Amino acid sequence: MLEETTFWKRTKLGHVFLLLFFIFSVKFLFFPLNSSRFVIAGCFAALLILRRNELVFYFNKSAFKAFFILVLYALYTTTITLLNGSDNMANLFNIILILIQIAGGAYILSVFFIKENLNQLLYLLLLIFGIQGILIFINFIFPAYREFMFVIMPLEGNITEDNFTSIFRTRGLMQSSGASVSAYLATGLLMGAYFLTSFKLSRLDRRIIIFCLIWIIVGIVFTGRTGFIMIPVALFAYYTLLIINDKFNWKSLLLLVYLPIGSVLFYFLIKETYLLLQPDGEIIIRAWEKWAFDQFLDNFNGTSGRSNTLAILQSYIFLPDDDNHLLFGDPTSWGVIRTDVGYIRMIYAVGVIGALLFYTGMMRLYFHVMSHGKTLSIQVLCGFLLLWQLIIEYKEPMFSHFYFTSTIALMVFFNMREVKG
Repeated sequence: MLEETTFWKRTKLGHVFLLLFFIFSVKFLFFPLNSSRFVIAGCFAALLILRRNELVFYFNKSAFKAFFILVLYALYTTTITLLNGSDNMANLFNIILILIQIAGGAYILSVFFIKENLNQLLYLLLLIFGIQGILIFINFIFPAYREFMFVIMPLEGNITEDNFTSIFRTRGLMQSSGASVSAYLATGLLMGAYFLTSFKLSRLDRRIIIFCLIWIIVGIVFTGRTGFIMIPVALFAYYTLLIINDKFNWKSLLLLVYLPIGSVLFYFLIKETYLLLQPDGEIIIRAWEKWAFDQFLDNFNGTSGRSNTLAILQSYIFLPDDDNHLLFGDPTSWGVIRTDVGYIRMIYAVGVIGALLFYTGMMRLYFHVMSHGKTLSIQVLCGFLLLWQLIIEYKEPMFSHFYFTSTIALMVFFNMREVKG
């Protein structure tokens, strides 16, 4: 039987922004700490000072054991980094960040959000994705706002301020734009499919979720093409969850007709709105269309040659020639070898042994939430989130990115609290 609830009534605006600043770890030029550390310190202080009389630190052995393989990976990474002269400690710093700041912070937030369950967490994440989509569009459509954001928030990543694509590959309340942002926003499509199929939503909740989904797609449009790969995955998840919850009927297939038609109409609406506000923006629109669609049209016409993304990614797949390097890795190779493929970069940096430890450790977190999920729907959602991670790791090292590690750590500890209860 589907759960009937109203998520919006339980939502606190403060919680939305605490999660936003924790996950996206924003750095302002006028503040010495990134927002994630500030949120962690603030929540911990509030727990000790304001809630000391009712403070309960939850503990579930299986949840903490889920991180054990990652601890082994940290020890392994420490060893090979020291043996290789500690010239490049990026991997070591990353796993320390995951285990201490991200996992520790996620636990503190799960205690601070004492009345929120895992479903409410996912709803808050969906709201955050919608907010970011709106801010990304504002960044694109209002140059003055974009320039203001350059002043207060330094731009990071490969899309720099002097890069022409920064005009249409914009950012929200975050440090960068690009494939990682697009891929992360796309997880909101899976969460939206989960809510639309697995609950008896109030009319208000349904409208808010659909509103967020629209802005998530807008956010993907102006950050990176990687997120577009999620659309068929999200549709597959949507119909899978409909079947699981006995809500599938032939009318539900009409979405496959409405979605492309609605997308085209919405695109022209956005385009005309932009040209109305920016009459000289035709050049930018054409540049964006060329970036977004030329590759697809070339593939469709069979004229893409070797320039398409798949061919480029395939050229990035290669392995170390030296057996010791292949087996144990070389941390100094991180960021040096000419490939973006996450799996290859991990093998070069930590070897097959380290890569197995890392990916097994990360997948263990997803399997933990799946095995302790209250419903089949939440288990299926986690399965699709893991599938998405496995797909996009082929594009960049996404498993180790703080957007994704923060989210799965939050899910583990919010779920742990429910199991404990």
